[in-house]
Amino acid sequence: MKKIFCNHEAVTTTRRHEGHEDTKGKLRRLRSGNNKGKTKKSETIFLILILLIIFASIIHAEPYKVGTKVPDFSFKDQHGKTYKLDPAVRLILFVGRDRRGGEIVAKALENTGEGYLAKHNTIYIIDTSGIPRLVNKLFVHPKLRKRPYKILLDPEPSITKDFPSAKDKVTLLYINNRSIEAIEFLVTPEDVKKAIEKMKQEGKETE
Repeated sequence: MKKIFCNHEAVTTTRRHEGHEDTKGKLRRLRSGNNKGKTKKSETIFLILILLIIFASIIHAEPYKVGTKVPDFSFKDQHGKTYKLDPAVRLILFVGRDRRGGEIVAKALENTGEGYLAKHNTIYIIDTSGIPRLVNKLFVHPKLRKRPYKILLDPEPSITKDFPSAKDKVTLLYINNRSIEAIEFLVTPEDVKKAIEKMKQEGKETE
């Protein structure tokens, strides 16, 4: 009888042990499920934040139009000197990620001097954000430094991300006290040069 009782006690102990282990397993699975639930919630919140940021950028991405006030800005030129928008500026030449547009402006400004654009109340801005940093450093900047006129560079882009642009064309923003009065897209160096020259005439009339 004693032997049987001992065996019965051993079986009972084993069952209790198994039940204890089973409870531990359930707790582990429950904790694991809770952790997975938390991870999924975090991923969902992160995804929602990303979508909100994208949505906000799309809303903000509407190009400038007539009547828009151009924000006060400062850019570095091809020599690393900082330029702040002058209230006297009446024309902004802008070239986005478009090689052809840059060629048009380069041709229009051939044989011009260092102060040519300033005398015509004009500035020239290039969006260089699409150019790899190493290419910019080794090839683009050295090439631009050879130009006598000032070229402002926007590597982000920041302000210029909302500038209107058209493929194979140069964007011209006519401004007065930073407010856009007209927008034009030109395809020939001759037309760009005429537009710049016109700014000098208007400046004299204003004086």
